[in-house]
Amino acid sequence: MPSAPGWLPKRSLAIAVLLCAGISPAQSAEPGWWTQRKRECGLPPNLAYNTWVNQGSPCPAASRTAPGAPPASDNAAERQRQETEAERRRQAETARRIKEEADRQAAFERDRDEAARELRGSSSSGPELLQGITTPGDGGLRDAVGSGANAPPRLPSVSCRRVKPARCLTLVGERVNGDNRYLSFRNRCQVDQYAHVCVRYPGRYSIPSNEIPAGGSAEVSFDDRADIARRVQKCTWVEGRGIPCP
Repeated sequence: MPSAPGWLPKRSLAIAVLLCAGISPAQSAEPGWWTQRKRECGLPPNLAYNTWVNQGSPCPAASRTAPGAPPASDNAAERQRQETEAERRRQAETARRIKEEADRQAAFERDRDEAARELRGSSSSGPELLQGITTPGDGGLRDAVGSGANAPPRLPSVSCRRVKPARCLTLVGERVNGDNRYLSFRNRCQVDQYAHVCVRYPGRYSIPSNEIPAGGSAEVSFDDRADIARRVQKCTWVEGRGIPCP
């Protein structure tokens, strides 16, 4: 570079050099860290530090891309993965609920068919045999009725039917002994369950019940007399306790 004329002051020479280098006199007087900070934040080169602080120390470039933030493509991939996992869990839960409902329906139909077979077997055993009453020839129901060898046995007036699905209990037999009728229940669960029976007589109801032990059997009894006033008109049962008559 040619030497400056003797009349040019040294300060003017320094300013001229800075301007040629693209650096303003204000920048030449500021610390290097501040110059670097302005570059990082995308701030105007001639912005003074005090002005920047008064503005709240903004850093637009840093807010657009935070240091260490994952690229936008990575965020989209993570969102897609989360959505796929959520959909997989939803489908698995739906399949589980469908299977549970199918299992409950199958158990209900199995119990229904079993009870129907047992009732059919009871009714087809002849007038001298009901399920749970000994065998023909040993007195059985005739002795229970107490009407002599020539008196026909008295059968239940109506069969007792289940009106709601039962999870644990199955009606396995019905019998009549004298003026009483007995319903035999089996409990296939490992907790005690109540058998709740609703018996309709002319003009009134009776609601007998009994607790059937876990894994065991027990009976529920009620009047079923031959006279019209005590004759059962309708008999239903449900699993549970304190359930009103339908």
